[in-house]
Amino acid sequence: MDNEVFHIMSQAFSLSKKAEKVGEAYKSASTLYKEGKLTEEFHVTFGWIAYRYLKEKYIALGSKGARTILATYFKLKMERPSLIHSMFLYLAINIKKRYPDFRFTSFMDMWGYDNFRNEDWVPYIKEQQSFPSTVQKVINLCMAENKDNKAKELSESFVGLLKKAVAKYPQDYNSKRYLAIALARKGEKAEAVEVYRELLIYDNRYYLWNELGNLIGDRQLKKSAFCMALLKQKKEEYLGSIHLSLAELLIGYGDYGQALTDLEKYKRTYDTNKWTISVQYHSLIGRIPSGTMPAKRNAEWLKKQAKPIQGFVMKKLPSQTMFMQDVFTSKKGNKMCRMLAYDKSTIICDYGKCPDLHDSQGDFFRVYYTKREHWTQVVYIEKATEEDVRQDWKDNISRLEGKIRITAKADGKMFGFVKDCYVGKHLLKGIKNGMSVQVVAFKENNKMYALKVII
Repeated sequence: MDNEVFHIMSQAFSLSKKAEKVGEAYKSASTLYKEGKLTEEFHVTFGWIAYRYLKEKYIALGSKGARTILATYFKLKMERPSLIHSMFLYLAINIKKRYPDFRFTSFMDMWGYDNFRNEDWVPYIKEQQSFPSTVQKVINLCMAENKDNKAKELSESFVGLLKKAVAKYPQDYNSKRYLAIALARKGEKAEAVEVYRELLIYDNRYYLWNELGNLIGDRQLKKSAFCMALLKQKKEEYLGSIHLSLAELLIGYGDYGQALTDLEKYKRTYDTNKWTISVQYHSLIGRIPSGTMPAKRNAEWLKKQAKPIQGFVMKKLPSQTMFMQDVFTSKKGNKMCRMLAYDKSTIICDYGKCPDLHDSQGDFFRVYYTKREHWTQVVYIEKATEEDVRQDWKDNISRLEGKIRITAKADGKMFGFVKDCYVGKHLLKGIKNGMSVQVVAFKENNKMYALKVII
């Protein structure tokens, strides 16, 4: 070891801890480095001096000066991951916030997406409020910087980091969305669609439906996704590109009236805000036949069009065929319904939020749900097919018609029969002896039990 170099570096390291001396410390160490006098054993010491200097002076140095010091740091032979490597990353995050021209993605390509310490994955907690971890900050900055750039800007290493983040932070929907966007840019559309399907089960924002619509190949599902986006966002200022995309599809289907409705909504909003009308609008309006009148459109039309994409997304969830057993009013005054499964378990769901349930007592539905810690949340419901009923209820369902015979047990409790089907007391409300009824019956151990009595 060169004693003179050791002495100079030791003195420079001590000086670098003082803000007013950090410039002098960096000058001494960098001079030795440029002269080729710093062997690898001094690289960590020089790294800390460079870090302290850059932290203190990056605003005065400007973007170019900061980049020069970072380039020098990357040439040093040092252990990675390490504390100092992470400290330079934290500093680069601040430099990016200060200087928009600082290419953070380029910095990360050199820093290395596999060089995070365990601590860098932990969200920051302050006053009982959680803030993004260093990894999440890096992802947000990289995606913001590459918002309009081409796929080649998103390296395989970055996509790998996104996949790790999705696994690490299952409730961080931004990471999932960024992964879908990155996969789509790299041409991996099928995998991107699957990520969107998982994301939209829990995050229902309009732009996610729009992004899925732009990505998916099936024209019917594409149209359905754009309609769902329109349902989820009421402010027309955000919907211009969606109206154009939907209009183009509707023209392809020959539905010129509905297409014109979208085009008029687009033009009205852009005229009101004095925005520039796009070339795509002029191209589409030129394809509308002369004399076409805009079609009337309401929420019900959009809901009907949105059904296919809802089913496509929600069928990622666990589901079972259930019988709509009862409709009742909760203590809070909400109209609810009770769904019965083959194993006699029940799920309660909001009747008002499931249009397919209306006037459907006695019918079977395919119920898609998520399991919470102490309860089951119904996410999506659709009419069950005959195959669904056969598969889940094992051909044990039948429908009977006849006059009901009501009688009482010795303890006074009422029950009834329709032919050989037993009807329990809870199903007899509003029903009189001898009435002609329909019964949805369940067969178990060679006996028939009524699930529902319909007058």
